[in-house]
Amino acid sequence: ETKESEEKYHNFGSYWLELVSDYYLHGDYKKCLSAMDSFEKNTTRIFRKDHEYASTLPIAIAACNQILTGNDYIKATNHYVEKLILNSDQDDWKLRYIVAQTYMDMYSKTNNNTYLENAYIIVKNNVNNLVSSQLDQNKKYIAPVELLNIPKDATKEKEEEIDAKNKKIEKARLKELPPICEPLYMNCQLLFSLAEVLNISEDEKKSVDAILHNANEELFLTKGINDMFLFYSSPNNTKPTVKVSMTKDSITIPVRYLSEDFKIITIMKNDDTEKTFEEWKVKEVIRKDEKDINSFAAVFKCKDAEEFNYTSGTTITIEVYPDKASNMNIRKFNFVTETEQGFPDLWNTYYTFKKVK
Repeated sequence: ETKESEEKYHNFGSYWLELVSDYYLHGDYKKCLSAMDSFEKNTTRIFRKDHEYASTLPIAIAACNQILTGNDYIKATNHYVEKLILNSDQDDWKLRYIVAQTYMDMYSKTNNNTYLENAYIIVKNNVNNLVSSQLDQNKKYIAPVELLNIPKDATKEKEEEIDAKNKKIEKARLKELPPICEPLYMNCQLLFSLAEVLNISEDEKKSVDAILHNANEELFLTKGINDMFLFYSSPNNTKPTVKVSMTKDSITIPVRYLSEDFKIITIMKNDDTEKTFEEWKVKEVIRKDEKDINSFAAVFKCKDAEEFNYTSGTTITIEVYPDKASNMNIRKFNFVTETEQGFPDLWNTYYTFKKVK
């Protein structure tokens, strides 16, 4: 920054906001906040909300956290948070999520419950705005696959392009697992964490349930994730009609126990051997009844597990993580191998996998 450039761009808001970012990146937090102060003093708002200003405010908040303490931090951060709320849209969940996190940080420094309550209000609003996105994804997952239409006047080249895209869509559907709207999932996790700390009332719990499970509809198709965000049991919380099963080279699991971010761990034990396998991949998703997700099952393969040396009495524990990033709602299934004789070739023995408790 030079005196000449400051005089030239003095009244251009973007100039100051760019300096806010540059100073922060170079670790000059004092000048970063000074540039933000200059922006606020020297620019005139044209639109009701200044989105460029809003997107830069988190940088100023981060700078405050670097160099300010005590009341100075609270005063400056409060100012920027209020400006961020005023200049961001209700459905801008990313910026609003930063607001909630900032309120939580302010609570940690003051022990003032008001900041937690403010964070709760912000996150609840985020959840309310994001629910429809998850429900739309749910409908698309259960509905027949949607292919792109080829226009009547399409050239041969365009026709081939659309046809190639449709083949990709059909291929993806063959292995598709229940979708998770990550922004909603993140906000639900924070909402329920705040609800527990604030010990919200029964009426407030009912209010949240009404947002997440309108008409008792399940929000997430994955049971383990849906059940994380329930204050009350849902009457429509139906169970899969297919069972977990396994063979020497595959595992079959209802998709209701899985999401697109799944993780599967199997632990195989013989008398003198124990091995763990984690590289399970979806081979196919079988949709027995296209309209009923409870009939959908995913078949998994693991190349290393196929080479395991089974014996009679081998025990297998299958751990199913609906979300690989979380240890919540893990389902465990136990199997043991039994020796069977072939017919009519009685010398041809093989192993079956019996489910045990």
